[in-house]
Amino acid sequence: MSQEEILQKIQEAFAEVLDDDKIKISPETSPANLEGWDSFAHIQIVLALEKSLKIKFQSKEVFGWQNAGDIANSISEKLCK
Repeated sequence: MSQEEILQKIQEAFAEVLDDDKIKISPETSPANLEGWDSFAHIQIVLALEKSLKIKFQSKEVFGWQNAGDIANSISEKLCK
C-alpha cells in the first residue's frame, strides 16, 4: 500500500470519527491544528484504523503519535511485515 493510499485510509477514519466528510489530512495534521482530535477521538481513530486495515497497534505506538505522518509510518511498518 502506498503512502498516499495509507493517508487516504487515515483520512477516512478521521472523517468517520469526527463526522466531517470534508476533512483533509496531511502528514503534518496534529491534534494542535485539527479541531476535535482529542484523546477520546484518538482512541476511536485507532479502533477505526485497526478494523479497516485488519491490523493491531501497541499502546506505546499509539501514545507516541504526534501527527498523521506518525500514524502513516506505523501503518506502513505493519503492512510491510
